[in-house]
Amino acid sequence: HYHGYMGTTGAPWFQGYVADHHIAPPEHAGFFSERLILLPECFLGPSHRLTHQFWGRSAGSKWTEGYDEEDDRTRRVRDKLPPEGPVLCSFNQHFKLEPATFGVWMAMLHAMPGSVLWLLEGNAVSHRNIRREAADAGINSHRIIFAPRVEIAWHLRRASLCDVALDTPQYNSGATGADTLFASVPIVSLPANKPVGRMGASMLSALRLPELIVRTPGEYARVVQALVERNGALQRIRNKLLTRVVWAPLFDVRAWVNDFDQAARMVWDGFVAGEEEGEEG
Repeated sequence: HYHGYMGTTGAPWFQGYVADHHIAPPEHAGFFSERLILLPECFLGPSHRLTHQFWGRSAGSKWTEGYDEEDDRTRRVRDKLPPEGPVLCSFNQHFKLEPATFGVWMAMLHAMPGSVLWLLEGNAVSHRNIRREAADAGINSHRIIFAPRVEIAWHLRRASLCDVALDTPQYNSGATGADTLFASVPIVSLPANKPVGRMGASMLSALRLPELIVRTPGEYARVVQALVERNGALQRIRNKLLTRVVWAPLFDVRAWVNDFDQAARMVWDGFVAGEEEGEEG
């Protein structure tokens, strides 16, 4: 099986699980009832380069010169963001967020005055709970901003206003993460043990950006703060991300299709060989 359920099924009628060596490291093979079929790069094959206009931004970059007639200040105000100050974002569904991670995020907001946290809208209950937890952590609820759900083309355009995206460790960004990276927004990801907690590391590795993969909550906060506050750090990582979108394996869907095809042929050849051995026996 592949991607319909991120993890082992435990079911004997599934013989293989298609993943990659970040999602399902070989040393985790004993925890899967299925045989691991590992793609050489990322388990995910985003087709953004073929299907979406590129809205990434980077001052002075030849890739994005003249990409938008509106300046960032105007765009921020239109999207209910403050005209200035760091924008941290997470466009994941709210059920992926757990207390420990939210606590780290609130500590980041404390450490970066004027920053805001931009989340995808959920429902009235989740909004109330998130604002309450922020207030309990000493963060003004006005610094939590909810982005309405819009068509993907418009979302890619507005997402480029973010400075740094915050991944949710226990259940990472999947397709949402690919959208954010394509918008030239760096994601800082802290891998967990389960496949759903390792998607960010897989995508960042396929973009050749291992410096955005962290190992501890403390490092998570330090890397985000350094990107926002160190002179030129955010611009440098954005410039790297812009070029990686063009040439790195993550968004090379043709190469991904070829890799998947080769994996499928390998599985089929193994099945046929097993059938033939059974007939001879």
